[in-house]
Amino acid sequence: MQIVNRKYTIILVLIVIAMGTVSLLPLDLPYKTSSKAIIKPSFEWELLRDAEGTIASVYHNHENGLIESYGNTEFRRGDVMHFYLRSDLSDGDFVDAGDTIGYTYSNEEQMRLIELEGKLEVLQSQLGYYTAGQKPEDIEWAEKEVMLASQELETQQKLMARSERLMKDSVISTQQYEIDLNELRVKEMRKVLAEAKLKSLLAGDKPEQITLTQSQIAATRQQINQIKQRLNFLTLTTPVSGVLSSGKSFKKGNRLLRVIDNKRYIGVAPIKLDDKPYIEQDNDVYLVVNDFEKIKIGRVVAFNNEIKLLNGEPVVYVTIAFDETHDLLIPGNLVTIEVVGTSLNPRQYMIKTLQTSG
Repeated sequence: MQIVNRKYTIILVLIVIAMGTVSLLPLDLPYKTSSKAIIKPSFEWELLRDAEGTIASVYHNHENGLIESYGNTEFRRGDVMHFYLRSDLSDGDFVDAGDTIGYTYSNEEQMRLIELEGKLEVLQSQLGYYTAGQKPEDIEWAEKEVMLASQELETQQKLMARSERLMKDSVISTQQYEIDLNELRVKEMRKVLAEAKLKSLLAGDKPEQITLTQSQIAATRQQINQIKQRLNFLTLTTPVSGVLSSGKSFKKGNRLLRVIDNKRYIGVAPIKLDDKPYIEQDNDVYLVVNDFEKIKIGRVVAFNNEIKLLNGEPVVYVTIAFDETHDLLIPGNLVTIEVVGTSLNPRQYMIKTLQTSG
């Protein structure tokens, strides 16, 4: 028994001596840690619809974890909304940034546009009526009235001149003179009214009415332009080049479709909080294909500084940019990776390894 104990003691001493000797060697060893990474496209555009009928588009930048843009179109309560995918598109088709993906149809907006366009047509007809004057025959009749009134006035002026001479000679009474004078004034007034009527017909209706109608036309046109801009916004274009995928491929929810960047992928993986000091940006990342094959596939590009619990252990998430392609790198797939961290001297490496094992 003593022989056995002595044997183990000798072995332990030799191990300690070996470790001490190795720790003194001028040799650095890279610290490595393994994890599981979920594969995501670098960029992704989603089209969503909620229970209230709001259509929202979200542009994700998964490389930095930010939303590049967000927009929504809210429909009025009771409005009938339809979304139509372009008939020549289907799941798996490639689309370029700026391509039209589909159209959202709002029944209320379309009806409002038709109503306003009809109103504009009526207003324009009214303005044409006000500014164009009356019918030619009406103007012709008014001109004849002016001519007749002028002739009657001229005749009355001659009669009045005769009455003045007769009045001086006391041939006619003062009463007759006053009757002729009043008739002259009536003829003068009749000519003025006839000329005013002709002028009104030639100029059109009242300027106030013309101004009011022009203002109504301008306001209606502005409303029409606003609705057309809104309807143009309902023509949906993708800001991302990639593969089209409809919502039916995913869990039931409010996603109508999404466009996935199929040229660049990233991975998101948790690492232990204790390992974070040994991992830096641009550290190499290897894809673990099996126990015997590891392929250098990318690098660390970002850290999420928010600490989360995973299986009861604090972790932080790192973002990995893949510089190479592989059949396992498919959005949604979970792959095993190995991150090669900073280099440690043998003593640091042994201490860190023992801490990790503990």
